[in-house]
Amino acid sequence: MTQQAEYWPGYKPEKLLEWWDDIQNVAKGDRATLRRCQTRKDIISQSAFYRFLNAVADQALQESGDLLPLVAGLLAHVKDHVQDLSKKECPIFLALGKSKKGRDLPVMSELRFQNLLQSKDPDEFYQHMRRALALLDGKTDIIALIKVIDDWVLQYQSDSSGTTLKQSIQFKWAKAYYLH
Repeated sequence: MTQQAEYWPGYKPEKLLEWWDDIQNVAKGDRATLRRCQTRKDIISQSAFYRFLNAVADQALQESGDLLPLVAGLLAHVKDHVQDLSKKECPIFLALGKSKKGRDLPVMSELRFQNLLQSKDPDEFYQHMRRALALLDGKTDIIALIKVIDDWVLQYQSDSSGTTLKQSIQFKWAKAYYLH
């Protein structure tokens, strides 16, 4: 059962999951190509990105800027789709804030987490999220990851002057990380 949300026009989680499954099992070259990308410019210069667009996005969205390159690039770093059945807010940040097995330290250090929260542009956010996925051994809920990316892009692109501190994604993510 997939969470239903409208992250972009024509968003269909089942198409995203099909594309992700395809790059895991059939089009492994596309996955490898996208995993090597360091920036959005790298991602959009790859044929694998345009196969992603063809598979999951409608034409209007294909012209948009930040969201889809981040989605394609970060999904290439997910090894296992672990569906979060708890329906808790921000399951990725809950997992990053939990202690490592046998240690009293969180999976992602507090400093790295704070750097992720303070990402100033999409490429910086992409690098921090790549590291977060690596720390989670590539195991995450793909639909939850899409929400994280979409929330960050929306806040980045909007005038956040009307957003209260409690409404900010930084507050929500920090709350999940620290109060796991």
